[in-house]
Amino acid sequence: SDSYPDALRRSALNSYVLLQPEEVEFYGAFYQRLFARLPDVKRYFLPERMTSQFSMLNRAIKLLVEFDPEQAASVAQLTRLAQRHRAYGLGRQHLDGFQSALLETLQQSRHVDPAALEAWTQIVGRAMNELWRELQSPTATRASAPPPPG
Repeated sequence: SDSYPDALRRSALNSYVLLQPEEVEFYGAFYQRLFARLPDVKRYFLPERMTSQFSMLNRAIKLLVEFDPEQAASVAQLTRLAQRHRAYGLGRQHLDGFQSALLETLQQSRHVDPAALEAWTQIVGRAMNELWRELQSPTATRASAPPPPG
């Protein structure tokens, strides 16, 4: 089976649940790291929309943690996530930057011990690989992408 050991997913999900009361602080720290790594993406995030962005990211991260390549519904959710991001013309460096910023932010959290961080590392790494595969797929509709601002 290609599934994760249940203990791995449980470990990541447990820390995800513990992070919920600190969502704003956690995602604020995440975006600071993300923008430091990838200054070119900052233009897509309006300061007045960041609170709703935190909620969207929180849901997307839960999707990444729960991702199971053997479950059709899980794969379909990841496909939709990729489709929503296609228009931005993301490269592998954007996914790698996202992953690094997320793992660094998790590492700084008191809710994430080394075992949980290792679980996150494996799970998010696999989900990012799937997301990248989906973003590159020939069904990608890049023609409808808006031109980048500026």
